[in-house]
Amino acid sequence: MLTNFMHLLFPRVCLLCKGNLSKTEQCVCFGCLYLLPKSHYLKYPDNPMARNLWGRVNIQKAASMYSFKKGNTVQTVLHLIKYRNQKRLGHYMGIHMGIAWKDAGLPIPDIAMAVPMHPDKQKIRGYNQSELLASGLAQNLGIPQVVNNLIRLSAGESQTRKSRYERWLNVSDKYVVQNPNDIYGKHVLLVDDVFTTGATMEACIVCLKMCEPKAISVFTLASTL
Repeated sequence: MLTNFMHLLFPRVCLLCKGNLSKTEQCVCFGCLYLLPKSHYLKYPDNPMARNLWGRVNIQKAASMYSFKKGNTVQTVLHLIKYRNQKRLGHYMGIHMGIAWKDAGLPIPDIAMAVPMHPDKQKIRGYNQSELLASGLAQNLGIPQVVNNLIRLSAGESQTRKSRYERWLNVSDKYVVQNPNDIYGKHVLLVDDVFTTGATMEACIVCLKMCEPKAISVFTLASTL
């Protein structure tokens, strides 16, 4: 009764279309989820994101859930998670990343890790959006989420208008693993919000490779490729 009363005062609405959510829906209605532009990269080993990393780092799988284009609904989802404090949405989208990973019939990794933010930047935002995605994904896959191990040492400058080479210079040698034993011999699933040139992901993978994991896979909510 109290729950129904609260829903009358504060109706649960979809963050995208603003329509009322059913009891089984969270954050985004099933209709809006269905209409998000899927990349289908999980189905194809030679997808553009994987090809982007070929010859740069050795990985088992690289894929994204959705295709990012300026002004599309995926950009809206990312904006809500990153800048509008929609932390529940981040976790919820991570759960759907886990569902997609399992539906693709891919091997379940041993651990999930998020691409880290610099502590100063995370303190300002209050959270790391990639950790929210990784938490939902890890929960759905039934694997541990390793946090506070892969660390960013310096904040760097904004990547937004940099070339691929400039992005690489901006992130190379800026990551460190605090506890290599968490990585050694494990299949690591590295999670991020959006894949652009791959410079940040490459730098993280190079750092993780020094800990001798069994394999590294990459999964992002979105990709610009």
